[in-house]
Amino acid sequence: MAVAPLLLLLLLFSGRGTSCARFLGTSEPSFIAKSEDRLFKYLFEDYERWVRPVEHLNDTIKVKFGLAISQLVDVDEKNQLMTTNVWLKQEWVDVKLMWDPEDYAGITSIRVPSDSLWIPDIVLYDNADGHFEGTSTKAIVKHDGTIVWTPPANYKSSCTIDVTYFPFDLQNCSMKFGSWTYDGSQVDIILVDEEVDKRDFFDNGEWEIVTATVITVFAINVHHRSSSTHNAMAPWVRKIFLHKLPKLLCMRSHVDRYSVPKEEETTGTQGSEESRNTLEAALNSVRYIIRHIVKENEVHEVVDDWKFIAQVLDRVFLWLFFLVAVTGSLALFLPVIHKWARKIVPVHAGIVNK
Repeated sequence: MAVAPLLLLLLLFSGRGTSCARFLGTSEPSFIAKSEDRLFKYLFEDYERWVRPVEHLNDTIKVKFGLAISQLVDVDEKNQLMTTNVWLKQEWVDVKLMWDPEDYAGITSIRVPSDSLWIPDIVLYDNADGHFEGTSTKAIVKHDGTIVWTPPANYKSSCTIDVTYFPFDLQNCSMKFGSWTYDGSQVDIILVDEEVDKRDFFDNGEWEIVTATVITVFAINVHHRSSSTHNAMAPWVRKIFLHKLPKLLCMRSHVDRYSVPKEEETTGTQGSEESRNTLEAALNSVRYIIRHIVKENEVHEVVDDWKFIAQVLDRVFLWLFFLVAVTGSLALFLPVIHKWARKIVPVHAGIVNK
């Protein structure tokens, strides 16, 4: 008999606590919502989104601009197009959207659709698909008039691609942004970061190409070596890459070197002193020309040697790739062939699988 009143008392207390929490939980958001409604009416009752928000006609709106790339979707070499997913980071001050937070329940920022605001209409100039602007998303409006707007965009921009040295080419695709209707005296675009923000960059899964590029860069580095950039070639390098490997790889040796005979001692001739001086001057000039030709020929020989070594390395990498590809293919297909062969062909003569 004593348990029932206790349970009843607990239920009453529980019910009161629920109603009290419900009362406190609904009154505060309702008050905030009403304050935000009043704030929207105050800000946008006479707001005109087509008018530049400045106090004086000659004032310039400074727009902080930055670009964050999320994905490099595709680079179309044939049509010379680059497809990217980016975010356009924009920030400016709208003097018509300021309020005192104390008058509106401490609200310091609101979210407003970009279609209801004046925007600096920054577009991609070198767009290729006709879609110049980003997506219309909400912007953050702060009580001091600062507007932060970061719309996502999918761009197809034109990119001049030079395939002269394909596949060892490096493409530079630029993206030019600017205000479509305002000049520099009305809207001043300030670049926030010198480089594109790649913190949220999503890899496109082509990391294997990076490895191939490293090998290519190594071969090109060897190709462009010379006596002025690197030390003399080691004897073992000359023996292996200039004499041994070319024969194994069925390669012809590089062009025959141009040889200049060594200077021979000339015997003096009888004659007058003046003739002897003239002859000595002519011989000195000839010796200078010969030394210059020999030096230049030696430099060309070193360059040709390094170029030929680069060709040998390229052929070695080709054969390595071929062997790895063949080995991988055999490792994939041989177990399958063996499995099906065991099912179709009897393992031993006279024994048929049932």
